[in-house]
Amino acid sequence: MKTLNVENIYKSVYTKQEIRYCESQKWNLTTEAGRKLFVYVRDSDSCVLPSTSKDIFIKETRKRAAYLRKKIEEYFNRSYIKSSNESSLDLWYAKQLAADRKKILATREQDRFDAMIKADNTSEKVRYSMRSISSVRDMLYETIKTGSNVDSIKARWAKQNGVKCVEGTYWKKYTSRESWPVTERDFYLEIRKGWHVKRIAGVITFIKGNTINREGMACEWVEQGRAIADIRTVKGWLVRGEHIEAKTLEEAKAINAEHRAKQLAALLAARKRDEKNRIKEASLMITFEDSLASGNCRPGTQSFKDKYEREIGHEASYITVSELRKYAKKFGVSYYAERVINHMMNH
Repeated sequence: MKTLNVENIYKSVYTKQEIRYCESQKWNLTTEAGRKLFVYVRDSDSCVLPSTSKDIFIKETRKRAAYLRKKIEEYFNRSYIKSSNESSLDLWYAKQLAADRKKILATREQDRFDAMIKADNTSEKVRYSMRSISSVRDMLYETIKTGSNVDSIKARWAKQNGVKCVEGTYWKKYTSRESWPVTERDFYLEIRKGWHVKRIAGVITFIKGNTINREGMACEWVEQGRAIADIRTVKGWLVRGEHIEAKTLEEAKAINAEHRAKQLAALLAARKRDEKNRIKEASLMITFEDSLASGNCRPGTQSFKDKYEREIGHEASYITVSELRKYAKKFGVSYYAERVINHMMNH
């Protein structure tokens, strides 16, 4: 079946201004009789206009166009419309085109912000093995609480760095008798010219320029309170990946050195404990009675003992820690093996 391009027919009957206005009002561009000429395609939700119906369809469309033109003319001839800046269809159309251009420019601006944030955070993903950040939306979702009803997330240039949350509450009707308040939020990532945004240690961090000085540099970061909209920007220093509030860079470096010394001491102490535990574990000989004393049941312990002896081919009155972990993993009872090991390490 040969079909017609309906859009071309509409363009031949209406002006582009008329088509745009009718679409904004959700008006049909042809009569009901014209719409009945469409044929639905089998196994599809679409419909087409057979070429044999061309003359009738054009006639019906012109009839509809005459009615709609009169309706449009009546609207723009009203006194309160004449006194506005949309006093004619041409002026209204020009305003729509201006809005379209503004929307396109806004979309391009957000695309540029997304590209900047993606470029600034690519290395951070590799360094900290985090999920990739490729947009403003990713940046906020990965670093702060946003709540469930987020209307929009955008970035914009501003005189200060930070994240602004704009909240609005309305009553949503769920049933004929019940309505509940719903809070919707818009988030704006505000960036000063010349600054870049990075996620460092899970925190939205603003730095001047695009290079991080590991030895220390001024920065700003975002902190959020208990409430979602309670967001503030803190000025401080970034030293070896740590955000520090201090009066000077030297003070921040001293604080970081103190923290690193404590971390090193804790790490060395943990390693020392681990080494002592490894030595103690290596000399442990665990018996049937030790398993019972740790809280493991007799049938389970006996079952493990029987399986272990079948594996090694002889009876055993004790087992080493390494062998216990090996066969407990094989038999699927690691939880009970660690229970007896912990019991023996603490007695």
